[in-house]
Amino acid sequence: MRNNPWLLVGLVIGSLTALLIYLFNYYPGALDSTDNLMRFIYLSILLAAIGGGRLFAYRGSVTVALKQALAWIAIFMVLVIGYSYRDYFDTFGKRVGGELMPTSAHEESYGVVSLPADRLGHFSVDALVHGPRTNGSGKNTHIRFLVDTGASTVSLTLSDAARLGIDRSQLSFTRQFNTANGVVFGAPVILPSIQIGSILIPDVRAVVLNEGLKSSLLGMTYLRRLSSFEISDDRLTLRN
Repeated sequence: MRNNPWLLVGLVIGSLTALLIYLFNYYPGALDSTDNLMRFIYLSILLAAIGGGRLFAYRGSVTVALKQALAWIAIFMVLVIGYSYRDYFDTFGKRVGGELMPTSAHEESYGVVSLPADRLGHFSVDALVHGPRTNGSGKNTHIRFLVDTGASTVSLTLSDAARLGIDRSQLSFTRQFNTANGVVFGAPVILPSIQIGSILIPDVRAVVLNEGLKSSLLGMTYLRRLSSFEISDDRLTLRN
């Protein structure tokens, strides 16, 4: 091939032809209008002039020029095909991201996020929580919640409450809850905000449970403030 530039010429022409056929099939009717057809002819002439000029600049190194042309055509084809299958790659990316970061919310669009189910079919999420304002300000920290539509309220473990700057000695554990592990008591608090992706819900009623929780729960005092939430294809979608 190094001593046969005509073979490279054939490969360049064949590659360009294959690219044009692919584009015409993917964008049918793109050249139906006179303006688009004239623009295509103009760009083709311009590309041929530039390519010819580069080829002439190489003088005796025609083979090198043709190889570089083939490389650029291949790069362009990869970009076009990648753009054509962007929806597939987006879905694939979500699945990979869900496996690598199962508690990270995926931003579908502004105000719409989705969560992948874990191997047990549960949904967990890392949310940015603003703690109650004590002594002038509350702490911002990320809390990992287990989404629980059966929980009437957002429930915090003692350790997560401490991370938010909530002083246990200032809590009143006056509310009684019946759980699978028996009766537990909770202290009501108001969380200034809980944010998941672009979804921010202010002034969320919650309780701090004195025992019985392995993980904080994202219950209905948050979920029913959304416009909707639904489960489909092992993904939980939240809409603000």
